[in-house]
Amino acid sequence: MPLSGPSPYEILDIDGSAGNAELKAAQSRAMKQRRHRPNEVAQAAAQLRDPEKRLGWDLLEHLPPQTSDALASVFAPVEAEQPLPLPEEYQPPAPSALVVLREQDLVADWAELPPMEGLSALRVPAPYRAETSVLPPVEIPE
Repeated sequence: MPLSGPSPYEILDIDGSAGNAELKAAQSRAMKQRRHRPNEVAQAAAQLRDPEKRLGWDLLEHLPPQTSDALASVFAPVEAEQPLPLPEEYQPPAPSALVVLREQDLVADWAELPPMEGLSALRVPAPYRAETSVLPPVEIPE
């Protein structure tokens, strides 16, 4: 149910206690008055004929106002605070501060293999290497 725009009760100009006969009379009266488009009037009448939708509109009609004095007193200190300062305008970094990658420099860096000392640091020590001796014996069916 949309909360914007007039409610079906306002479109048909009836109150919540109106029965089916009053609803039908209000629909024909609203069509003759032409304050709303005919499809709006028909939709409003259809919503009030459906018991579930009518209950929804009845609940919306009797909701308390959205603002509360208790909430206003709770948020009063927040209203008194100064707002955050506006962020400074973005300044891009100076071109000299940017890192420039050139293809020839990259090719030169990766042309040589790394030293062997570096590779030995990546190897797994012998006591921690995975071997088949650590696996349980498996019988292979014939």
